[in-house]
Amino acid sequence: MKELLLLLPNLARLVLGLARDPNVPTATKVVLAAAAVYLVSPVDLLPDFIPFVGYLDDVVLVAIVLDGLLT
Repeated sequence: MKELLLLLPNLARLVLGLARDPNVPTATKVVLAAAAVYLVSPVDLLPDFIPFVGYLDDVVLVAIVLDGLLT
């Protein structure tokens, strides 16, 4: 968990850099923004207080967004 917390500043810089890059399509920027808002929002499909399962929707969302960005 500590490693993930240490990774957050790097991920935030990456997302901000992609948002500022004029070569990144607008649709990609919208998807990144929507994913970021969902991840920081207290409203989830599965509440985070449920052990393991609570973070599953967040992990799946990140995996889908990354897969879409990398393909």
